[in-house]
Formats: sequence, C-alpha cells, structure tokens
Amino acid sequence: MEFVYITFPNQKAAEALGKKLVQQKLCACVNIIPKMTSIYRWKGKVEKGSEVILLAKTQKKLLKKLTSFVLKNHSYDVPCVLHWSAKSGNKDYSDWIQQETKT
Repeated sequence: MEFVYITFPNQKAAEALGKKLVQQKLCACVNIIPKMTSIYRWKGKVEKGSEVILLAKTQKKLLKKLTSFVLKNHSYDVPCVLHWSAKSGNKDYSDWIQQETKT
C-alpha cells in the first residue's frame, strides 16, 4: 500500500480533487486534515499560509498516474505530491485498497 501526501489551499479544493481521485479509482480512500499552518519560501520570500492535507491510499502501480492527475488538476503552480510505502499493516485493509483501485 502507498500513501500520497498532497496539500491544498482549502477544504473545498481538497474535497473536490479527493472525490475525483476516488471516482477515477486512482486511490481507494482519502483523508482530509484541515487547518495546517505552512511556512515556506516562494519566489525569494518567506511566506506563511493556511493549508489542508489530503492523504490518499493507493497501490504502487498507480502512483505515476495519480501524480499526473493531481498535477493537471491542482490550482498550485507547484503542488506538493509526496508518497511513501507502508512496510506492513492490516492485510485486510491492504487487500481492500487493491480491490478498490482495480482498473
């Protein structure tokens, strides 16, 4: 199972893209975590803003397609799309992820 971490400017944007990711079977599930404060450098200036985290669960073979979909549909110029693998966990949950992302 793979986790994909994506940030958004607000809840509405995260929900809209999260729904599309699940509908397209690019992931089985997303969790949206509201109200994160981000401090970052952008175009030479240190900025501070509020963001929302979307955490998607998918399978490794879909990472490239999922990332491409996010890059095409995200409002940011340079969206944060990071992923990592789960080394172990609930096998039934991992099986569910596999089943829900079958194409």
